[in-house]
Amino acid sequence: MTAHPSAISWQDVIDIADIALYSVKHSGRNGWVGIFAEQHAWPELLLCTLKNDPKGAILNKDLLLSTNKAPELVIDALAKKHSAV
Repeated sequence: MTAHPSAISWQDVIDIADIALYSVKHSGRNGWVGIFAEQHAWPELLLCTLKNDPKGAILNKDLLLSTNKAPELVIDALAKKHSAV
């Protein structure tokens, strides 16, 4: 999203941070996670996908994950958050 820095609002950034925090919190202690967009992604669609089908977005490589946890744990936590909503 660096190519389109104003494509999403600060509220959207907070939502993304909340999703990332939830996923690492439910993956165990002492962890971190970064969620990155594929360079040519549409920011508006990406946010919708992250909120509605995060596991699919990561498996399709629309979103990239960086974490010190096992990626499967983080992806499962993201899927649980999505199914709880």
